[in-house]
Order: sequence, then structure tokens, then C-alpha cells
Amino acid sequence: MKHPVLTLLGLLVFAVAPADQAVEILRWERMPLAVPLRVGQERIVFIDRNVRVGVPAGVGERL
Repeated sequence: MKHPVLTLLGLLVFAVAPADQAVEILRWERMPLAVPLRVGQERIVFIDRNVRVGVPAGVGERL
């Protein structure tokens, strides 16, 4: 009797958990894209081409 209860509980956990979705979708039109970064939050960016990353001088010294 324990196993069906645990199975149902496990399925419920996965059904209630929120799915990850894109917060923002940007389209590159040959202009720099600004990607705002917030302290304490992770930001993942997928790009299908080679890119250059610009970092402000004040921030670059701390990296």
C-alpha cells in the first residue's frame, strides 16, 4: 500500500512544479543587445553565433 501512495506523491510533485520558461527573447538586428543583470540572480544566454562581450571598466576590474 505504501508504493502507490509514494508514486502518487511523486507525480504530484512533478505536476505542481513550475516549468522553466524564457523570461525574455531578444532578436539581434545588428545592434548591441543590452542584457540587464541583477545581483543574486543567474542569467543564462544562448547565442547561436560567435559574439563579443562588453563589460564596463568598473566591473571588469572586479572580475
